[in-house]
Amino acid sequence: MKYLGVPLLAKRLGIKDCKCLVDKVKNKVNNWKLKKLSYAGRLQLASSVLNAMQTYWASVYVLPYNIVKEIDKLLKGFLWAQADSAKGKAKVAWKDVCVPKDQGGLGLRPLKDWTETLIVKQIRRIISKEESLWSKWVNLIKLKCISFWDITAGYNDSWGWKYLLDLRDKVKHHFGSVYVNGRIKWVWITNDGKSVPFSTHQVWKDLRVNRAKVSWWHVIWYKGFDPKHAFLLWLAVLDRLNTQERMAKWLPNKQFSCVFCGKEKDSIKHLFFMCEFSLQVWSELKKKLLFRGLPDKLNDIVHDLAKYPNSKSIWNVINRMVIAACVYLLWQERNYRLFKKIERDADTVCKAVQDFVQCKLLTLKVKQNDAVNRVAEMWGLKFVNNCLFLFAEKKTAKKKTTGCKIGFIHLDDYDTDDKEDLDNIPIALASAFR
Repeated sequence: MKYLGVPLLAKRLGIKDCKCLVDKVKNKVNNWKLKKLSYAGRLQLASSVLNAMQTYWASVYVLPYNIVKEIDKLLKGFLWAQADSAKGKAKVAWKDVCVPKDQGGLGLRPLKDWTETLIVKQIRRIISKEESLWSKWVNLIKLKCISFWDITAGYNDSWGWKYLLDLRDKVKHHFGSVYVNGRIKWVWITNDGKSVPFSTHQVWKDLRVNRAKVSWWHVIWYKGFDPKHAFLLWLAVLDRLNTQERMAKWLPNKQFSCVFCGKEKDSIKHLFFMCEFSLQVWSELKKKLLFRGLPDKLNDIVHDLAKYPNSKSIWNVINRMVIAACVYLLWQERNYRLFKKIERDADTVCKAVQDFVQCKLLTLKVKQNDAVNRVAEMWGLKFVNNCLFLFAEKKTAKKKTTGCKIGFIHLDDYDTDDKEDLDNIPIALASAFR
């Protein structure tokens, strides 16, 4: 028997009872298997759709450990191998993926720890004597006027009840009470000692095992980042791309050489940007940046950009866009040459990066200042009504750009010295490719 999609049971939730949950996750994964999804697309689906399915169950029941392992295995396989087994295909260990982005991971939540966080919500319902049938039953039948913090587990108590009682030592010091209008209100005390309203998000932040923050996370994950570019840059910073240097460890007898220069086997250090081809692309792109003194090694570039973690300067945003797009398109060019036998010269790759960044700039809403004016001048844009627009002559209105669509505004049609005419300029359509 089920109620609102979950089984109604008077005993411990078993593996057979959770089979329908596992089947739902499998069906979703198999439906997406045939679609050509990037790593970034799979990450988005895993963190939203798949996590939501298991969260609903975990907020009601304590899921069996074998079910937790199986679902984590499905998520891992979907992310790294698009529904196939991820054994030998995962580029980063799952325990490193399931940590917050500011600690070097991808922000996914390990189901075992997330289940524990959701169960804490049940404890709050009990101690606050929430107006729900379950809370009233627990206080009347199980507690019998005894404090939840003092009651002991009985021999015949259910496994779920014992699980709740075992969590007390871990969360008791996080619960506090305040008087509001003569009534007791329970609040959550954070690790910093602050009293805040109870929320699952805050419980998760305080109970999870935290690692040291990495300095470079905001270089990759900033407001307005491109998901595909950010994911690949994340792999590059962690040195987890399948470069020839890594493949040589598995195939020691095979001869490798860089597809760009042919001088040595490629590696993260060589591709970004010690190789002559990639250095030519990067050197040309630096001319479009305000900080032209950026180094020519990826780790050094990321280290330099990480010095400005809270800067909202448009130049800081452009620097991040350019480095992420450059790494992505160089890696794409490398794979095109290796597997598709398609070659583009350095100028074409550089132009592709510029077109992408130009498209992204058209989506920003900015305030006019010296920095924005400088950006507009260097990137061939025009500032109008808190937005940047791409102007072009009529003869270039059908100009093709790489990976984006742009609505051009023709200078011939408007007297740009007249403020009223500028206000009547139609909005340029700009959508950077995903």
